[in-house]
Amino acid sequence: MTTLLETRQLSVQFDHIAAVRQVDLRLGEGSIGSIIGPSGCGKTTLLRAIAGFVQPSAGEILLHDRIVSSAAHMLPPEQRRIGYVMQDLALFPHLDVSQNIGFGLQRLSRQQRRQRIGELLDLIGLPDKAQAFPHELSGGQQQRVAIARSMAPRPGLLLLDEPFSDLDPQLRVELPRELRRIFREDGVTVLLVTHDQHEAFAMCDEIGVMHAGRLLQWDSAYTIYHEPVSQLVADFVGEGRLLSGQVTDARHVMCALGRLCSASSLPQVNGAAVEVLFRPDDVIIDADSPVRARVIERTFRGSHYMYTLQMDAEQLLCLAPSHQVHEPGELIGIRAVPEHVVTFPSATA
Repeated sequence: MTTLLETRQLSVQFDHIAAVRQVDLRLGEGSIGSIIGPSGCGKTTLLRAIAGFVQPSAGEILLHDRIVSSAAHMLPPEQRRIGYVMQDLALFPHLDVSQNIGFGLQRLSRQQRRQRIGELLDLIGLPDKAQAFPHELSGGQQQRVAIARSMAPRPGLLLLDEPFSDLDPQLRVELPRELRRIFREDGVTVLLVTHDQHEAFAMCDEIGVMHAGRLLQWDSAYTIYHEPVSQLVADFVGEGRLLSGQVTDARHVMCALGRLCSASSLPQVNGAAVEVLFRPDDVIIDADSPVRARVIERTFRGSHYMYTLQMDAEQLLCLAPSHQVHEPGELIGIRAVPEHVVTFPSATA
């Protein structure tokens, strides 16, 4: 896949405070990527640097292998062919939907402009709203119009900054999937910034986790979840708990759930004290298992219950079908079935 966007050791500094630190990432043409992380981690600053609104203090930004930003060089934003959708959408209230979408198409002929607006109205599912004004639209419809306006000039890259933060919970579930279809059909490359991992998982091919200005991991959603490179990534993405253990050889670790076998060599040496990551789906209820845990809490999640389990001084999460009902205080048998054995150096080692 051809690389459209690349950053090399990118750093951004404000008044001697590093907002972005030595970020390396690549986004292929036609891909949908996301940067996730807590507030203040540098996500929006990274996006603004890519757009050309902020100059790097070190490193480079490349589009199609051409350097567009460095400490010594800045290509103006309007020459980068980048669309940018901000959190507040900024639709023009005095223009109808067609006029908003066509705002950046002034260089096209009237027929070309009408054709592109029609394509996008069909793509976002709002052909009957062409003459409506922004205040007459729902939040989700306004969101689609703002994105269509940014897509209209066919930018090489579309940047989205927390695009779903003001929507109601139901729309935040539905809209990312719908937008993924829209982006795929129009062939646009997208980089999304969000603090919500579920939005990223629903839309994106690749995900990066940021913390304190650093990109800790840039990988597929599956790998980010199942094979986090650090405890910080594991804590931010998904749910899980850590059990103390000890490496017994290159591919085995011993913990309270027994001896686990890794498909690949463990990063720690023989005898090392480690923390073993267990996701809720890594633990199943098994009445015949000699390993016992006490139910501390049970949360209903529709087709499943999420159980919080106590094992001596440590806790686990277990996601079980909702027909398996166990009461708080009950002692139950459990078994480990991790597809990936993930270990981190012990904090007490």
